[in-house]
Order: sequence, then structure tokens, then C-alpha cells
Amino acid sequence: MALMYFETDMEDILDIFSPLKFENKKYVIIPINDKEDKHQAVGGSHWALLLYVVGEDYFVYFDSSSGVIPTIYDVANKVNAVKNKTTKLLDEKTLKIIHYKNSPKQINSYDCGMYVLSLAEALAERLLKETKPLDDKAEEFDFVKPSYITKKRKEIYDLINDLVAKKGK
Repeated sequence: MALMYFETDMEDILDIFSPLKFENKKYVIIPINDKEDKHQAVGGSHWALLLYVVGEDYFVYFDSSSGVIPTIYDVANKVNAVKNKTTKLLDEKTLKIIHYKNSPKQINSYDCGMYVLSLAEALAERLLKETKPLDDKAEEFDFVKPSYITKKRKEIYDLINDLVAKKGK
């Protein structure tokens, strides 16, 4: 999805992302980075998550820190355009983006990526089971706490080591 932010030609964006058929999905989960300079290959220091509720045509923004990553508007606009098979972008004010105020918060400056992974996993599991819409209740994702993040980091570390060990055999 980073390509969606950095690509400025809407025809190219449609060519690249149309095969994903967003219009046939219920939800699209999108990790977002705060890198704003489209001319640099690397950068950014924070990750957040954007959920697109396709049928109802709105986005939910999850951030483990305070504030808003400005790139969400550009990405949301392009996702919406791809779903609608158009090269025309909307005015940012017409996009419906709900800021999920009770998103779990990190307590340091480096766990945002782990929060994005954990929230994406929790969202996917919840959306596969639940049909009711998300609300902004504090307990919705209350289990995603620093101790959970530490456990998840170890799970990923162990998974990587297992895959490396299997590849070496």
C-alpha cells in the first residue's frame, strides 16, 4: 500500500490495484507510515492502521500514539478511487474517516509497528467473527497492552528463527 501513497498517476494506481477488487471486499486493512516526502526511498518514523469498511464507504483510523498521520487522507482517497474505478480524487473533507479514540496506546517511541501488526490481527479476527460495526468502546481491543506486545514480538522472533532453521535444512 505504500506504493499507493507514493504513486501520483491515478491511471497507474488503477492498473496496479484494480486486480485486488476492493469493490468485492467487505474490509481492507491498510498499514500507514508517516513518511511524507514522496521523492525519498526511505523514511518515516511512525506506523498506524487504516480500516476501510467498503460497503459503507468509510474508514476507521487506529493510532497507538497521539495525533494523525497526514498521509491517511491521500491513501484513503486513492483506495476509494480504486474501489470506484475512477481517476478522480475527492476533496479530503468528503472522505469519512473515523478516528478510533480508544485505540491501544504504546508507552514508548518504538512499538508502533508491533501495535499495527497486533491491531491488524485482532481486527481481522474480530471482523471474521462479528457482524456488528466497530464502536469506540475502550474494551474493544483492551487486551493489546505492552505485555501483549512483548509476547507478540517474541512470537514473531520465534517464527522467524523457525523459518530460518527450516530453510537451512
